[in-house]
Amino acid sequence: MNSQDKVYGSPAVVEVEAEDDDGEPPHKRAKVRGEGLRAESDRVDGELGLVDQTATGVRAARLSKPSAAVTKATTLNGSRNGDDSVARRADGVEPPPAAVRLPPPKNIADFSPWSGHHPEDVLNEAVVKAGYCDKGPGANQSECNSAKPSIWQNLSSKNNMGLQTLSYLFTQVMDKRQILGKCTAPSTFKPPPRVTVTDTKREAWLRDLANPDVPLRKQSRTIPHGIRGKLLMDQCLGKNIPLQRAVWLAKCVGANELRAFRRKGVSGVAAASGESKWVREWTVHVEQFLEGVIATCGQPEWQSRMNYAVRLTTGFYVEKLVDLDHYLVWIVSCLSNAIMERLPIWIVMARIYWDDIVKSLRRGRRLAEAVLERLSLITQEDVESSLSGGNRELEVLQASAEASIQANAEVATTQVEVSSNIEQADADPKIAQASAEATRIRIIADSIRALKSRLQKIIAALAITQRGCLVIPHTWEKYRRLLTPAAVPRAGPTRIADSIHTRNERLRGPLAKSPTSLRSTLLDLYGKLDAAGLQIDSNQLTDVCLVTVPSINSLISALLEWASSPYRHGASRLYLTARVISNIRAMGHDTDSNILTYLAAPISRALVQVNELYKTVGELIRLGSFAVGRYMQWLISSGALYTGQEMKCATGLLASLPVERLTPHVFNLRQTLLSRLETPSRLREHAELVQASVDAFETALSKSSVELPHSTQFPDGASLPVKIALAEHVSRSVRSLSKQARLGLGQFCLLRGVLETLSDVPTLVELMVSTSCTENPVLLATIADTVLRHAGSLAALGQLQNLTECIVERYRVLRSQQPLDRTLISAVIALERKLADTGPLLAHLVSDAAICDQQVSLAVCSPASDSLIGMHASSLDCDADIDAVFASGNSMDDQLMHRVFVRIVQRANKLQAVDSGPVSKLSAWLNQLRLVGGSSFDQLSSNYVRSLVKASGEGSASVGAVIALIASGCVSFNFVVTSAKDCGTRQAASLAMQLLLSPNAANVPLPVTETYRFQAMQAQCRSEQVETVCTLLCTACEDASFSVSDANVVDLLISCTTSDPCFTKRVFEQLCKRPSLLANAGRLANTFLMRSAPPVSTIKALSPDVIMKLAHPLSVQPCAGILEYYEKFEASKGIDCNKSVQDALIEAIVSGNEVWPQLLEAVPKPVKRGLHDWALGQLLLAANRPRGNDASASREILGRYMDVADVTVDSLKDRDATATLVGLTERLREVEKQLGEMDFMTYDAHESMLAFDRMLRIMLHICTLYTTPSLTETETCKQARGNLLLVLCALLVHPKSQMQNLAEYIGDVASLLADGLPEATLVGVARSAATTKLVDARVHAILGTTLGATDAWLALASQIQPPGTQQQRALAKHASQIPQASARSGAQGPALGGPQRAWPHVGAHRAPVEMKMTPFPLRRWEIMPDATPTMGENDSSLSVALFGARKA
Repeated sequence: MNSQDKVYGSPAVVEVEAEDDDGEPPHKRAKVRGEGLRAESDRVDGELGLVDQTATGVRAARLSKPSAAVTKATTLNGSRNGDDSVARRADGVEPPPAAVRLPPPKNIADFSPWSGHHPEDVLNEAVVKAGYCDKGPGANQSECNSAKPSIWQNLSSKNNMGLQTLSYLFTQVMDKRQILGKCTAPSTFKPPPRVTVTDTKREAWLRDLANPDVPLRKQSRTIPHGIRGKLLMDQCLGKNIPLQRAVWLAKCVGANELRAFRRKGVSGVAAASGESKWVREWTVHVEQFLEGVIATCGQPEWQSRMNYAVRLTTGFYVEKLVDLDHYLVWIVSCLSNAIMERLPIWIVMARIYWDDIVKSLRRGRRLAEAVLERLSLITQEDVESSLSGGNRELEVLQASAEASIQANAEVATTQVEVSSNIEQADADPKIAQASAEATRIRIIADSIRALKSRLQKIIAALAITQRGCLVIPHTWEKYRRLLTPAAVPRAGPTRIADSIHTRNERLRGPLAKSPTSLRSTLLDLYGKLDAAGLQIDSNQLTDVCLVTVPSINSLISALLEWASSPYRHGASRLYLTARVISNIRAMGHDTDSNILTYLAAPISRALVQVNELYKTVGELIRLGSFAVGRYMQWLISSGALYTGQEMKCATGLLASLPVERLTPHVFNLRQTLLSRLETPSRLREHAELVQASVDAFETALSKSSVELPHSTQFPDGASLPVKIALAEHVSRSVRSLSKQARLGLGQFCLLRGVLETLSDVPTLVELMVSTSCTENPVLLATIADTVLRHAGSLAALGQLQNLTECIVERYRVLRSQQPLDRTLISAVIALERKLADTGPLLAHLVSDAAICDQQVSLAVCSPASDSLIGMHASSLDCDADIDAVFASGNSMDDQLMHRVFVRIVQRANKLQAVDSGPVSKLSAWLNQLRLVGGSSFDQLSSNYVRSLVKASGEGSASVGAVIALIASGCVSFNFVVTSAKDCGTRQAASLAMQLLLSPNAANVPLPVTETYRFQAMQAQCRSEQVETVCTLLCTACEDASFSVSDANVVDLLISCTTSDPCFTKRVFEQLCKRPSLLANAGRLANTFLMRSAPPVSTIKALSPDVIMKLAHPLSVQPCAGILEYYEKFEASKGIDCNKSVQDALIEAIVSGNEVWPQLLEAVPKPVKRGLHDWALGQLLLAANRPRGNDASASREILGRYMDVADVTVDSLKDRDATATLVGLTERLREVEKQLGEMDFMTYDAHESMLAFDRMLRIMLHICTLYTTPSLTETETCKQARGNLLLVLCALLVHPKSQMQNLAEYIGDVASLLADGLPEATLVGVARSAATTKLVDARVHAILGTTLGATDAWLALASQIQPPGTQQQRALAKHASQIPQASARSGAQGPALGGPQRAWPHVGAHRAPVEMKMTPFPLRRWEIMPDATPTMGENDSSLSVALFGARKA
């Protein structure tokens, strides 16, 4: 202090900066701001500086966090001068930083600098002895003195009750505090009243509310009517009302609205329902408000409006003024349904409420599915392709822009300035447009990539923090590709992805199982072999087979079974099997041993199956993939030659070996072994048959060189060894004839027919290759028809493409050398269409066909006179008249064309002799008539076919004309069968089936080339029109003249089954629907059974056991159809066969039949339900059964039971499952009880844990099946499912079931079960869980409840009224008070400080008052700040609610 009593302070601002940050102690420098180092202070006595001033009721500001440099400097100074010396030391007259600020006039607590005028500065005797205090003790404040003199006498005297007395006093204090701390009356809060005002006053009131300077106390007097719902929030947004005031206004309006329900006299459940309904409506208004603001995206001031709307709605949510569940579900649904432009906004909204959304697994899964759906849409191939297309467009635009710029530059340098400016002006818009388009595409691509990255981050966050939200079994198959290791963070991505995959598959497996998903490996193998098609890559097919069936032994057996099965049709399977086995052998596998093992298996096989097997082995010998010498050594060493019928299949191969492929010593050994197996007479008989067949063949071959053979079918009654010997002779003849000279049409047709009868397609390939160089178009056309008919076998041999190219190349040569031939062009077109060739070649062929028709039409003689035409057309009684009509001219009217067409049709139906030429007169006439008539002929032929199929009983007599039309190419086969299907009559269907099944063209005497063309079209139509054939077959069965038991019908069913696996079963289903067709269904079933091995003699021997024994992967579809027929047939006789079918299926399941899932599709629902109940019983028994020694077999059987239960659970959708759910609940309670009694400290604790784990997993698997509600679910069933969920939650929190995988499994099943429960049932479960104290975060996440209510500590206390009337209760209360008063008067003790006070009697305890505690819920709409600006008694800087306290 100087003489002028002025105070000097420190500089105004001192900043400390660090110059370097190199690890050394930084050099500091001080910057001084102000007028000088020491400045004068303008503060006078009694005034406070700006720092020392405080506002009433405002909490003192927290000190700002010092900077790093300041902190470091403070730390260094503190280490030198002491820990808290700086904070507690005053700087002259300035208070220390740690001083406590007080309101004026105190200002600073316990700090008064010496001035000489302060009371503390005056030293007197009292201040020296007792110290100074602001307020001395008063006269009546005895509490300030010691209490020892008052109570010590009572505590120290003998035989006193001092301690008991103190205890009594303390108890009274605690009782008093407890009474004062209870809420004994309901809330008396009254919201501000609402009044009706004009619009002007309402607007003024809202403007005042938006003005912070207008006190809220003024606004809280009255609230104007008409501000509610979405309008309230719109007004707050439009007038920018502060958020706290906006929430206050919403609370006032809401409190008045909710009180209106209670004022109407409604109470109880009705009032609660009304209030919840109003809150739901208010929540919808909030949602509509926020959605409306988001919809204005892109408009002016949208960002500020959006910020306000989000903050306002978030404030409502935090204050719990909305229906939380409804609001969160709405957020998730908006994210799921948002358009791509607004998706980022909803992602932000979801992130705001992230914690509350994922707290409930139900909402979390919806969120996960919504994000995955959006991510799936973004990552689809069309989006990627559009982006790539956009990139290509970008490149094109950039290139065009660069070209424009360069062109403009060239123009500018070569032309005058004016012209350059004009060109530049024209080019600038193009450049700008290209640049703008490129920028737009780049922005879109960047936005989509950023959005995709954001969605992937959300999935990654869920995968790490809330992995249970990604357990979505119902949609897992759709989104599993998105949940790859790339979608999760770097730390353990594979482990996280595997965990999610395991948990989803564990739940999805039981729910998604079906007969299709339970197909055995053999069914998959046969399905891939059947679907091989014409584009066959044998190496790729071999790899597929090895992947499907890795075991070589099983694979070879399956291939041989498929090749020789009577339930497959065609020779292509033999050659395909041989190529696959040959490829396997080339890989180094021992296929010979597996083939020999298959031959030696004691399996009963039909003769047809054995012959097909021998043919397959013969093809392997041709390919060099079977060691014949080893086979003979095996026959000798194994003793198969002397076992008789037991090894007949193995020894029978010896006579069917192709001897041309054998070496001399192997051939001699074969002859020696045959002499031991067969008698000399049998051998001589075999040689005679072979020689007779060879002689017949040579005779026919010599005649075929002169004339066209009428029939090329060789007798098919010879045995397989005879056929093989004849096939070798024919093969030698083919090679010999090919070397000598070119084969003629007759020789080719004869050799082709013989080779087809002998099933020697490789030799047929040699024949076609050697004959394809012919110059005869008819021969080349019939070669094309041959390739078309044997396309499957040729593709299996790998020769289809080569032969087709050879034919096409030869056609090109002939096209340039000869006139176009219509027959050849049609044959090549059919072949190209068979190969699905839609390229330019097919277009050229169609063009050649049109040119050929024009040339043929012009080649006809010039027009003749009408009289000449009439003269020849008057009778038309003979072929010469028809020829004369066509020779007369190249035009005729419709009437004459109709007469000629009718005469040709009559001639076709009465045809007896076969034409000697390659083309019949019928085909020639029809083609000429087609050329002359054009579209009129097409219409005429179409009408004839339609009228023929509609005729009843006359179709069979007129079928020859239809065959002639098809063979000549005037009408397609597909048109005929389609017309029959459209007709819908049984006669039309029978006629169509006759055309489809007749092997000899219904015995119509056509030339061999046209007959073969018709058969080729027949086979092509059967393979292309599978659905039409099925319909026609079922309709034709109604016709009595149609023979269902014909072998051709079965062959048709089997061949169609190759392309459509369910074809045979569908036919049986259609036949069994009509009782009149059961007889035909029985005949068809009998035909199938006769093909079995061993064959079933009659249909009377049919039973479910027989059907199950015949069912295997190759015959499962016919057996399923036969099983359905059996059920319908027994039902027609009034016999219930469900029990026998169920028992047969159970036996098949137990015995390991692998096609039982496919047979389930043919049984009724009662059988499926019985199987389900049986499987559940077996599973429950297995759960209680101890683990056996053979764990693998036990797991296999257990898995089979689970599969049965999973597949048949769909049959329970219309059945009440209450009894099953109750049983499961009881069993799980027993499991919980056993778990509590289990001791894991014993020597067999590990075995006990394994048994418990196995038992619980079985039970959880069963529970998974019942997580989906049934179609007709009753309230009792819902309650039963709720009880099951409660037991699962109890198991989840059990301390002994906290193994990670098991606990996850329990939680996943419980959450899946909770997802299927309605909200009301789930609330009841949550209430029961709270009663049983199942307090666990996982349980709350499953049930969707909060972990604990914030107002649960508050309760309303009320005294329980004793029974009786009011007068009786008053008398009882008065009687109880009398003894207490007498006890108090008779128990006078020593005085406490005077004679007027006495100790109360220690034993006089007041009877405790029983209080009734009821919840005291805080009404969120009534919790609002006080509108007055003054501080209340309960106001504090810290909320007293933190301590659970309140002012009494």
